[in-house]
Amino acid sequence: MTKTTDKELPWAEGWNDRIAEAQTLTHVEVDGQTYPRSAYGPDHPGLDVRPRCRDCNAEIGQLHVIGCMVERCAVCGRQAFGCPCLTNSTVHVAQ
Repeated sequence: MTKTTDKELPWAEGWNDRIAEAQTLTHVEVDGQTYPRSAYGPDHPGLDVRPRCRDCNAEIGQLHVIGCMVERCAVCGRQAFGCPCLTNSTVHVAQ
């Protein structure tokens, strides 16, 4: 995978660290049940997927940065941001 440098995207200083951290947060626990997070690309089957997520800049196969608007809910598959599965429950992101 190629790595975009902070110099290429000066507004995103430290963003590569956030992408790297997201790779360690592989599961979400919702009300005591554990679900795997989906990587960018496979989380949108059938769509023409860009090489990088348009919101968090994750590459195909990488996990989205927490809070990304494109990430799918690990429980129901809808958009994770604002999903009732995640907002109306006790949620923990775990390794």
